[in-house]
Amino acid sequence: MNPEQRRAALLGAVCGMMLSGGYVMARRLARRVQPHVIDWQRAERIALRVAARSPESMLPSNILAELRGEYEELTALSRERIEPFIQLNVPAACHDIEVVDRPLWVRRNLSNVQRLLHPVEEVYRESVGVNTSTLFRLAHGGMQLTLSAQTGMVLGFLSRHVLGQFDMPFLAPPALEDGAEPESDSRIYFVEPNIRRLQSRLGIPADAFRLWIALHETTHAVQFQIAPWLAGHLASLIETYVESFSALLRESRQPLRAMLLPGAEAKDKDASLGGLMGALTTPDQRELLTRLQAVMCVVEGHGNFVMDELGKKLIADFPTMRQRLEERKRGSLERAVMRLLGFDLKLAQYRLGERFVRHVVSAEGMPFLNRVWNSDRAMPTLDEINAPERWVARMRGIRSAPHV
Repeated sequence: MNPEQRRAALLGAVCGMMLSGGYVMARRLARRVQPHVIDWQRAERIALRVAARSPESMLPSNILAELRGEYEELTALSRERIEPFIQLNVPAACHDIEVVDRPLWVRRNLSNVQRLLHPVEEVYRESVGVNTSTLFRLAHGGMQLTLSAQTGMVLGFLSRHVLGQFDMPFLAPPALEDGAEPESDSRIYFVEPNIRRLQSRLGIPADAFRLWIALHETTHAVQFQIAPWLAGHLASLIETYVESFSALLRESRQPLRAMLLPGAEAKDKDASLGGLMGALTTPDQRELLTRLQAVMCVVEGHGNFVMDELGKKLIADFPTMRQRLEERKRGSLERAVMRLLGFDLKLAQYRLGERFVRHVVSAEGMPFLNRVWNSDRAMPTLDEINAPERWVARMRGIRSAPHV
């Protein structure tokens, strides 16, 4: 064997060892991948890392506890003013007030997302569990890593910008341990680090700014009290939407493809939209999203309307505060990021909802608007939100009295 042949043989042996070692390593990595859509521990670590990037992200528990009393007074004041303004009798409050920092907000909402995706997790785990292919499991691991990182980054980003949140447990709670007490029906979160940061940046009095936020979140609490059917209706829409993913996974021979591109699994290709939305959702899912968006338009639009109208009466120099907030929205970097994440579309829909509410109140009065809280059939469609006179005409044809 001449020198060139020896070098070629040696190179071949080295390449073979590398390929063999790479295959063994790939098999080991594949076996370590857990059959979950999202690695929740990884998602939490990423979210907390993004949330706590600055010192003001966290506050001592004693400060949060001290502020709770102040926010309880603000929400109580808000309820006193909301009831006569919307001209409806509001049942007694049944929600807790919690002042949180960014990491605590992340943990609260991560559990909500985990609960939401539980049905999809179960079905997907069944699909992955029967596939022992090394290549498939490596592809699954890549998808899991991507979705986990995305979930963590989005939650971390939101934790830096959410001011308040009304949390209604739409979905069934997890099983309780023996002796454990069930959680409150609903809860209002105030994310104090974000409230302080924005209040300081805009030069707004702290008490005025906190009241303005309390008005908005308390309005959401009131909405679910005057419309007891609303929580169940939203839960049904959300659960049906999530279940549609589960159904795709059960029927699909390619669960990874169905998970990432459900629109590609649509049976009715003629009804499928083109572009990104066509790839990410099926026609049935888009119909559910449209119905869900219509409800959220009304809920958020009504909340904005009540918040601003009462803010004018309760907060000194309210126009200046509102103007500064609007100027921040128009020029902020956060706005660009929100647009990239798709939240700008939601904000536009909420503005449509507020325009709908203002139009109906101006043309027909508050008692007529209150018909939206009668039932899910009384809720406007997205087309009616864009053309409020259509909803008014439809309601005039229904002889039921406004909900009181």
